Amino acid sequence: MKPALFLTLCLATVLRAEEPAPPQKLFQIPDPAPLSPAQQQVNDSLPKYDSAATKERGTVGTPSPDAIELPKIKVTPKQRPRLTPEIVITNKGFEQKAAPLDKLLNASALLGGASAAERAREEEERRKKAELTADVNTIAKAVEAVNPAQAKALRDAVARP
Repeated sequence: MKPALFLTLCLATVLRAEEPAPPQKLFQIPDPAPLSPAQQQVNDSLPKYDSAATKERGTVGTPSPDAIELPKIKVTPKQRPRLTPEIVITNKGFEQKAAPLDKLLNASALLGGASAAERAREEEERRKKAELTADVNTIAKAVEAVNPAQAKALRDAVARP
C-alpha cells in the first residue's frame, strides 16, 4: 500500500511540475518624470561616461603612475592568553599548592591559625605585588630621564599598602 501511495504522489508531482508557472512581477518601475529646466541644466554640466577614455588609461588592474603602492601586510588579531593554573587558582588549587608542612600545621587552623588555603592566597598576593613593583620600577626608570618627579610619584604609589 505504501509503495503505491508513494508512486502516486511522485507521479502527481511530476505532472504538476510540467505545468508552466505564470510569470509574476515583483515590482514595477515607474516611468521617469520629465526633468525641469534646472535639473536638465545640472545634468548637462555633469561629466559624461566616455568608454574611449578608459581604454586610453589601460585596464582596470593597471596601477596609475600617480599612485603609490604600499607593501602588503597581513593583520592578525592578538592571541588571547591561555588560562593556566598560575593565572586562575581555585580554593582546591590553593589547598593542593600548600606544602606538606602546611598540611601538618593545618591542625593549628582549628585553634585560630590561618588555613593552608589562606596562606597560599597570601603567598600568591605577595608574588603578584612583587611582580607589579618590579614592572612599575622598570617604567619609573624610563620616565626618570624625562620627568624625575613623575618617576618618584610612580615609585611612591606602588610602595603604598
